[in-house]
Amino acid sequence: MHSNGLKPEFSPLGVFAFSVGASIGWGSFVVTCSTYLMKSGLLGTAGGLLIGMSVMLVIAWNLQYMIQQQPGPGGAYTFQKNVSGHDLGFVVFWFIFLVYLAILWANLTAVPLFVRFFLGDTFQFGFHYEILHYDVWFGEALLSMAATLLIGLLCASDARVTSRVMSVSVLTFIAGFVLCTGVAVLNHDSSFNYAPIFTDDSDALAHIVRIAAISPWAFIGFECIAHFSGEYDFPVKKVRGILIASVIVTTALYLLVSLLSVSAYPPEYDSWLAYLRDMEHLNGIKAVPAFYVANHYLGNVGIAVLLLALFSVILTSLIANSLSLSRLLYAAGRAKDAPECLGKLNAKGIPSNAIFAIVAISLFVPFVGRTAIGWIVDVTTLGATLAYWLMSHGVYLHARREKHKAEQYSGLAGIVIMSLILLLLLVPGLLPFHAMETESYALFIVWSLLGLGYFAVLQRMDKENHYGKSVIVWIILLMLVLFASLMWASRETETMTDEVVTRVYQYQHSRLGLEATSASPQDTAFLHQQAEHISNTNALYTLFSLILFLCFSGVLLYKDHKKEEADAAERKRIISATERDRVTSLYHWNYFLVYVSRLERKEQLMDAAILNIERFRSINSLHGREFGDRVLKALGSLLERFSDETGGLASRSEADYFGIYCPHREDWQEVLERFQAQLNSEFPDSTIHLRMGVMPGHPDIGPVVQFDCARTACKKFRGTYISQAVIFDKEMWQREDRDQHLLNDLTRALENDEFSVYYQPKYDITGDQPKLSSAEALVRWKHPELGLISPGIFIPLFERTGRIVDLDTYVWKQAARQIADWRDRLGITLPVSVNLSRVDVFAPNLTSTLEEIIAQNSLNAADLKLEVTESAYTDNPEQLIQVLRQLRDKGYQCEMDDFGSGYSSLNMLSTLPIDILKMDIAFIRNIERNEKDLRLVSLVVDIARSLHLPVVAEGVETQGQLDLLRKAGCDLVQGYHFSRPLPADEFEQKILSGISSKSNPSVS
Repeated sequence: MHSNGLKPEFSPLGVFAFSVGASIGWGSFVVTCSTYLMKSGLLGTAGGLLIGMSVMLVIAWNLQYMIQQQPGPGGAYTFQKNVSGHDLGFVVFWFIFLVYLAILWANLTAVPLFVRFFLGDTFQFGFHYEILHYDVWFGEALLSMAATLLIGLLCASDARVTSRVMSVSVLTFIAGFVLCTGVAVLNHDSSFNYAPIFTDDSDALAHIVRIAAISPWAFIGFECIAHFSGEYDFPVKKVRGILIASVIVTTALYLLVSLLSVSAYPPEYDSWLAYLRDMEHLNGIKAVPAFYVANHYLGNVGIAVLLLALFSVILTSLIANSLSLSRLLYAAGRAKDAPECLGKLNAKGIPSNAIFAIVAISLFVPFVGRTAIGWIVDVTTLGATLAYWLMSHGVYLHARREKHKAEQYSGLAGIVIMSLILLLLLVPGLLPFHAMETESYALFIVWSLLGLGYFAVLQRMDKENHYGKSVIVWIILLMLVLFASLMWASRETETMTDEVVTRVYQYQHSRLGLEATSASPQDTAFLHQQAEHISNTNALYTLFSLILFLCFSGVLLYKDHKKEEADAAERKRIISATERDRVTSLYHWNYFLVYVSRLERKEQLMDAAILNIERFRSINSLHGREFGDRVLKALGSLLERFSDETGGLASRSEADYFGIYCPHREDWQEVLERFQAQLNSEFPDSTIHLRMGVMPGHPDIGPVVQFDCARTACKKFRGTYISQAVIFDKEMWQREDRDQHLLNDLTRALENDEFSVYYQPKYDITGDQPKLSSAEALVRWKHPELGLISPGIFIPLFERTGRIVDLDTYVWKQAARQIADWRDRLGITLPVSVNLSRVDVFAPNLTSTLEEIIAQNSLNAADLKLEVTESAYTDNPEQLIQVLRQLRDKGYQCEMDDFGSGYSSLNMLSTLPIDILKMDIAFIRNIERNEKDLRLVSLVVDIARSLHLPVVAEGVETQGQLDLLRKAGCDLVQGYHFSRPLPADEFEQKILSGISSKSNPSVS
């Protein structure tokens, strides 16, 4: 399942089918004839369509960039919201919603037209009435409602099936158009010609521009695939080719329909143009030229082929717009810009609630008639143009921020082109015809006012202060209301002017006593010329008023923009000082967790990842702190960009650890490798290794626990220089569960003496015979449920969580009591070494705790030797040196444990105030077989001699090892060759029983 919760069900063919199928609708048969061919002729139509194709290729380029940068439901709405804020995102949502809904309704009301053309009055039964000269029959309305329900059920049942239906349908109507047009072109008789190539209209060029200007309508819906981009089953980068192909194929289909429509005409007409001009007075197949031509050349077979093609056209439009609307509402529901129930998925991963909501609001449409819906379709051209403008605006801003030059220019080109188209559509007089019906302006006003009302509701319900950060929504919608109002008034004035001029003419004739009640052609031309003068003057003053309004609005927007920039800068400054890390600008961990809790979505699984720079301390030491900060900043930038792209969050949790919280994904290893490659490219002269731990989303696990698990997974390959993303698995979960169990049981175990202190003897081998010198205290835990637990399990756990202090203190007390007991009963004072961990070193009361234990048992400080464990070397060395000096001043002997391990070094040996050096067991293990190891032992002993430090070797298991160590000059040894660690009573029986208190009162 993809990060947005939707399943990857759409193949490249399916996505192509949606893009083409949404563009080609019932209007492709009607508008091609009434708007394209009749106004501009065949060549003019081809020119206008090719110009429109060029325009839409620019939009397609912007669209593919948008999809690749931010795949997921919502398309331009989600993209603009993330780029420019929620306010502009709402404007995009509002007009895209109008566009898709209007196109869906237009195709629903085309169902009765389809039936009337080919089945006559079959479904004209039941009640009947007329709306705006359109007959509404109950039977036809019932048919449209059934189509609505069937499409809804199909879309809500199975996305993959829906995609296949779309693919078959699109291939069907493409094949139908190609077949019919090909047959028609190849079967003309010798006398046929396509004249007039251009119409005789002197404004043919303007009509070509008009065709190009309504390209947003002609290709409306091709961008619907942006809403499915979270459901592609192929790499999203392939969408560029699909979009370009869909624009070219759609243009070719319009050209085919245009060519087909003029490839034959009834014998009673002298040209195809005369036929088309009389088309609205015809019935049956003659009323649709493409069907007449198909019948003319192929007979009933042609009608059947084109009928199937037209049925496929309507079907694809209904499916594509229904699914597009559902993904738009799903995204809005998730973002709480629409009812949250719309943002839910069914068991098949489909937003069925959104689909059925669309079905519910569409069921009444068949009862309002086709004419009123036609006005809404007129408005969709304007809505689509505005949506493409906003999308191009978002692409321009994003590309400029990311320094993508090509998309920056294409975004700017889209803004300019769509601005010109908006002017051509809205302003009367710029073209020699009316681009929009008068009623369409009224509908646009109503929709804008509804948008203002809905936006006000969103603002009241907005608890996170997403909306209303600027006045841009109010200005845009009010500007559109005023603009449409002025244009509406201008159009009404124009109509009234025509009527008044005619009345004046008639009145003048009646006063002169003339019988003529109608004007001659010359008079009519004169009257129209005068009416045009009045209309143009009115349009000029209207446009002047509009320009003034735009200027004032522009000033307000500019001032608001500057204020918003200033406020944003101040917010950024405050955020940087509080919420953000100074070096990386990522969230501090505590603030990060707050925002993570807000981002958490129940219907969408969120992954938690911890990223770490391996041995970052060494990078700082080798290259300097400034270089280290550059590495941190570079990685922070990568994570911030990644979180922006995925809709997640990123944080710098501590020194070299980073946190990521984002929607679930399966490619974490690829993500890590991409980060690693980018760092290697930026810092080629240094070695930087990343490691990552990931806890996949789980419905029953909260973010805090997720990050704990991710941190555990991150440490799995610590120190191996393997750039690997480790996914927290069942084994780790069991280990975490066990560790938590042990942590919970620690206090009880200490109170119930479940821990036992074992003692392993240390022998002095400087003489002829080994002599007992001291012992090391080692702890064992016999858990009542888990049995004997290895120290290798619980000691690192307690060190990692800071609980080791409690256990160490317990061991110190037990060892001190045992030293005192042996002294009092046996007269033997045997010094015992106890561990001093990293957490102990940083404990503020370390010295006082040790002093209290020594005093309570009447011991000397030298009786309790302190072994500094490996973990103590990993942190602040200055603090460690200071603490050891304080302890030595009190009389304690300090041993350096595990010398030669991963964290100790010669540098530490020369600076740490210690009394004894204890070699790491790895040196001893192979000295009988490996001469190099033996030489290393001798070298360590020589170094210790130069520093006047005795050397302890642990892990001695054979006589051969003992002999070699004695020969090398080692002072003290311990290991299984002498004794394994023993409980106190067994240690007393086996080790101390042969020692006379008189001969050896103190073996130290």
